[in-house]
Amino acid sequence: MFKKKKPYLEFRMVHKTYDADAIPHPVRANKAVPNWYKKLKPDNPRSKLEVGTAKRCVPFLDAVTQGFIIPLWADLVIQAGYPIFLYNEEKERRMTLWINENIENLVGKRLSDVVKLDDNTLDFTIYHASRSSERIIRCEIMGDEVDGHSEEQIAGSPTLKLPFGRTISKLANPWSIKTQKDWSIQIKNTSNSFETGLVFFEGVVDTDEYNLPINFPFIWNGDDGEHIIPQGTPILQVIPFERKKVDIHVTVGSIDDIDLQKQNKSMAGVLKDRYKRLFWHNRKKP
Repeated sequence: MFKKKKPYLEFRMVHKTYDADAIPHPVRANKAVPNWYKKLKPDNPRSKLEVGTAKRCVPFLDAVTQGFIIPLWADLVIQAGYPIFLYNEEKERRMTLWINENIENLVGKRLSDVVKLDDNTLDFTIYHASRSSERIIRCEIMGDEVDGHSEEQIAGSPTLKLPFGRTISKLANPWSIKTQKDWSIQIKNTSNSFETGLVFFEGVVDTDEYNLPINFPFIWNGDDGEHIIPQGTPILQVIPFERKKVDIHVTVGSIDDIDLQKQNKSMAGVLKDRYKRLFWHNRKKP
C-alpha cells in the first residue's frame, strides 16, 4: 500500500533585491504569537479565584497559533497626518516634515537645527513653511517600492470611511507560495494581534496551481506621525487547507435542554479552564 503524501507548504524567494538567507523567514504561527499576549498573565492580578485572562482562553490560543506567519522582510516607514512643507529663499519646496511643530517656530532656522541630517548637503535655511490642508499618508519599504490600488477598486467598502482608508498601499511579497494538489491557502491578518496599525485585505489563493508572488494590499489604521515597523514584525497569517467538497447538513433550532443541562453539570465542579479540560480536542493528547 502507498502512503498518502504528506501535505507541504513551500516558501520560495522570488524577489531580486533581497537575499533569502538574510531576511526573516516565514515561521509556524506558534513561534510568533503577539507580544502583548506573551506578556499576559493567566490569572487576574486581583484574585486567582476571579475569571482568568485571555491567556486561559484556548479558542484565542488556537486562533493565534494556527498556520504560519509571514514576517515583514524589510523596515516599513509610515508617515501619516498633516505634513509641513519647507521652502528655501527661491520659494522651492525642499523638504516635507511629519512633525507636530508650530510652523512659525521653523522659519529662519537651518534644517539641521530642526531634524538630524545624515547628509549635510541637504541643509538649508527655512524661509517659508506651510502645513498641508489635507491628511496625507506616505509608505516606503527599504529595498523596494510600495505600489497601490485606486479606491474605485473597493467602491462601497466601509474602509473608505477610515482616516486613511482611501489610500490603498500594496507590498510586493518576496515569497512564492506553493502547496500540493487540491490545497489552497487563506491569507489573513495576524489573529488577535492589533500591534502594527496595518490592516490587510484578506484572500484565498489556490497555490497548488498559482505560484506567482501574491501581493499584499493594505490600509493604515494607526496614528498620525512617523512610524517605523521593523523588519521581522509578524504581519500576515497563512493557513493552508485542503479543498474538499463536503456536503454539510445545516439545521436551525433550539438546543436540547437535556444536552444543555449535561454540559452545565459537567462544568459545575471545575473552577477554571473548563473548555480546555472538558471539551478541547487536545486535552487527551499526551
